[in-house]
Amino acid sequence: MHFVAVRMTLKKEKIQSKYQRTYEKIAKTPYQRIFEHPAIDETVKEKLRAEHTKLNPLKMKQQIDRKLKMVSLVSLVSLVSLVSLVSLVSLFLSCLLLGLMSQK
Repeated sequence: MHFVAVRMTLKKEKIQSKYQRTYEKIAKTPYQRIFEHPAIDETVKEKLRAEHTKLNPLKMKQQIDRKLKMVSLVSLVSLVSLVSLVSLVSLFLSCLLLGLMSQK
């Protein structure tokens, strides 16, 4: 949430069956809002500033994409394994049935 700027709703009024919202003129990130807030202690702001300098949105996106790719591969392998298992069970059952029929 450090990097996503959002315009906060200032006013929301109902006009007949619809709502009309009034937003801030300039969008701000939650990170910016914390630094503007007077009740937040300076030590907290310093810790947040140090953490913020370490973050790189491009690297974070690449890591997320890599992990999503791994998850999709794992789910694909699981699906293939399940299909193989089902086909093996059906083959076993058909062989079992054939064996029972040939004994009669």
